[in-house]
Amino acid sequence: MYSKPVERLIILLMIETFLILLAARVVAFYNHQITISDLLIIFVAVCNYLIVVLVIKWLFNMDFVTQKLNMHSEAAEEALRLIRSERHEFVNHLHSVYGLMVTGEHEEAAQYLKNVGTDCRFNSWLLSIPNAPLRVLLENKRGMASTRGIAFTLEVQSDMKLFHMGSKDITTVFGNILDNAIAAVTEHDNNTQKEIKFTIVETSGSYHFSIMNSGPAIDEKIAGKMFEDGFSTKGNYRGYGLALVRKTVNSYGGRVLYSEEDKSFWISIPKSQTNHSLPGAIS
Repeated sequence: MYSKPVERLIILLMIETFLILLAARVVAFYNHQITISDLLIIFVAVCNYLIVVLVIKWLFNMDFVTQKLNMHSEAAEEALRLIRSERHEFVNHLHSVYGLMVTGEHEEAAQYLKNVGTDCRFNSWLLSIPNAPLRVLLENKRGMASTRGIAFTLEVQSDMKLFHMGSKDITTVFGNILDNAIAAVTEHDNNTQKEIKFTIVETSGSYHFSIMNSGPAIDEKIAGKMFEDGFSTKGNYRGYGLALVRKTVNSYGGRVLYSEEDKSFWISIPKSQTNHSLPGAIS
């Protein structure tokens, strides 16, 4: 895989070689040793230099195009896998609903359909996210929440075309906060519905992410310290790297806040200025 530093190094070495050749010919000229053949060599060297530069640029552009095609191919395969899985599940759900209707269990059938509708909405929102690492993370965390009896809902009110965050940073930021949310809901049994809601909206200049859970609100004193370096507690709040979350969000020029009122974390990330393709983008 090519990179900008490698490209710059190659061009720098070519320029250096060209300058050495040119300097040698200039010295020869001032020593009255230059000939027509020397001028021809300089001309050929200049032409070769320009040709090589153009070829290198072409190779880098081809490599970039290849990477984009691979990304879109992987994204298409992922979407196809999810659609096939949904089709298989849909057939199974139809059989289950039919069985409940035949046996007269209409209330159970209605609740079953409600749950199926929730799953379909989640996958629909998931496919609308053009960032593959974020899609995979949300799918995995939803599976983790499901095994603990937690309803994980998703809502996306943005095309996210200008959202560019590295996969490692996505895991650091959203993975940590979702792990905290799952832990908070799991460890607090208040006989209410266990729920985590992940929402994405956008304004003119930023993307805003809300992670809400049905667990208890974080104590005000803890909330004021939980983003500090070295802070941890095993009391009311089970913290996992929130200082690192804030540091990562700040590196993108964003902000992370906690709202005690609605028991949710709010993350704001400014939009990128350029609209380059994302890894795994679905278009």
